[in-house]
Amino acid sequence: MSETDDTEDHVTLAVTIPGTPDAAYRIFVDGFGTWWPTEYTFCGENLAAIAIEGVDGGRCFERAINGRELVWGTVTLAEPGQALIFRWHITADRQIEADPDRASEVAVAFQAAGDGDTTVMLVHSGLSRHGGDWAGYRAAMASEQGWPYCLDHFRAAAGS
Repeated sequence: MSETDDTEDHVTLAVTIPGTPDAAYRIFVDGFGTWWPTEYTFCGENLAAIAIEGVDGGRCFERAINGRELVWGTVTLAEPGQALIFRWHITADRQIEADPDRASEVAVAFQAAGDGDTTVMLVHSGLSRHGGDWAGYRAAMASEQGWPYCLDHFRAAAGS
């Protein structure tokens, strides 16, 4: 299970998975399309690919089978084996937010936990930037159907 802290306008979760921080980072970033739940995509059954480009300035995007691409995030920091930070351009009503000042931020840190394991800490902050019912959005992201559900898929892909 994951630990959750959903105070203020952020959600914080930590999961421990087997393997090194480098391996965990590769699964999270390079293998994003293997573990991100398809039902949490814009394309759904028409999804051809979902990916995070693990470089500063990289895109978080989906590609439909017809070739149409939707960019739903922007990488602001990519440090393999250590950290990934990206802007989250998805609003509470599942729309793409074009204004980067109204996007929230997801920071993921990878730290050796001993015994060959890695602790992955995810902080989704700045949810109030989305405006409207941002507190409801925060609650949804902290709920079992939000980030905990997604990170359970990540943990399964990592072999735990």
